[in-house]
Amino acid sequence: DDANGSGIIVYGIGNLFFDQMWSWETRTGLIARHTIYDGRLLSSEMLTTVLEDYAQPRWATAEERREILERVHSAAPDKDTTLYMGQSGSALYAIELAIHAWLTGEYSTAAYWGLDKLTDNAFAVDARGGQVTATDWRVLDVEPEDDRLQVIVEFRDATCTLDGNEYRYPEAHLSAVSVVVDDDTVQIVGLRPMAAS
Repeated sequence: DDANGSGIIVYGIGNLFFDQMWSWETRTGLIARHTIYDGRLLSSEMLTTVLEDYAQPRWATAEERREILERVHSAAPDKDTTLYMGQSGSALYAIELAIHAWLTGEYSTAAYWGLDKLTDNAFAVDARGGQVTATDWRVLDVEPEDDRLQVIVEFRDATCTLDGNEYRYPEAHLSAVSVVVDDDTVQIVGLRPMAAS
């Protein structure tokens, strides 16, 4: 009732009952259950679901729930969300979609954003040229760079494959990702390793 009082905003992205069976990410979901009494939020709970047999959600198992919540919380931005404003936000959006697409095998989607390949040449000074198949990663900063933006990305615990052989980089490595943002065009145009400070 109080127009100037505190409130709650709940975003729903839909697709709870849709037939998106092509990847684990599109099959998993969250349901927010809020308990509100007398105009006050008493509690919030995040329920986790897994889509089965096209449009039939079921509750996630304990192991699935842990993986879903870890993925969601690790993707959430830090408290400082200023990086997600304006052109830098567009650059981060492109990078997040491209890297996610690459790691889930959706190479055409990654290429759409300019990520034609993701090898250890992107972050490792001692690169062997292997394709990155798994990694933890996060955005650290965005800096202007001539007519583009330079996004600093940290890759950690990366697994790569080369000629059928797998190898890992357990430590953190930094990459400078160059992104062109021009009106409604956003394109990744380069990744290069940076020395850790």
